[in-house]
Amino acid sequence: MPRIFGHNSLFVLAAFIVMYLIGFAWYGIIFEEPYQALSGMDMETPTAPWRMYGVGLAIPLLSVLGLSWAFNKFNQVGMMRCVKSALAIAVFFAVSTNLYALAYDVGYPLALMWIDGGHILVGYGVAGAIISFGK
Repeated sequence: MPRIFGHNSLFVLAAFIVMYLIGFAWYGIIFEEPYQALSGMDMETPTAPWRMYGVGLAIPLLSVLGLSWAFNKFNQVGMMRCVKSALAIAVFFAVSTNLYALAYDVGYPLALMWIDGGHILVGYGVAGAIISFGK
């Protein structure tokens, strides 16, 4: 089986799919109503397909590839080490980058940060666990 940054490509693909599905469940089912209310999302105006599917699929793909690269580069082996590393990467890079919206967008509510930050932590943690089995 081909490898991606030292990991079995099936596990990297599985992590990508699961991370995408977590986002779908998080924003489309679990927190759909509060997210739409807090973000001011207008459900009458559909998102352009290239944004929803192109950019929407690129985000978890790049995240999973980045995790795979980091695990390989820093020799992270085993589920707990990979999950801890994935969560550290999530906090220090992904969540911290999202904080720009909280800092500079006066219309960005704090509650939205909790929804977005929770999504990132869950997605990265689960993806880290899945990738760990592909070493």
